[in-house]
Amino acid sequence: MRQRNNTGGFAATTVQCSQFVEKENGSTGSAYPYRQTTPNGNECGGDPDDIVLEYYISWGPSTNPDNARWWSGLWWVRWVVGGCYSNGLSANGLCTTNARVCIGSCAKWLGNDLNYLYLWHR
Repeated sequence: MRQRNNTGGFAATTVQCSQFVEKENGSTGSAYPYRQTTPNGNECGGDPDDIVLEYYISWGPSTNPDNARWWSGLWWVRWVVGGCYSNGLSANGLCTTNARVCIGSCAKWLGNDLNYLYLWHR
């Protein structure tokens, strides 16, 4: 967690750098995954079959993580991932330039099509 104060343009609040990212159509600052890898320890709940999508998000340090969203230009990726994770995708590092998003067995079979699942911010 980190504190933001009024000098940064946000109301004084505590934000989570690790949280769920909601599905929403948009593209501001869009970032596509640069690698699919395995979780670090219990990062994704401890399931060794999970994968992690790694992103470089230049806007991470300067944007409230509550404004992070995911989307895909591929309708089947939106349909499968949205259906599997209706509460959002578990993400870590949203306050940094290196975000990690967990994908479980429900959607990881999409394989390289997951490379079209991008993060953006409002």
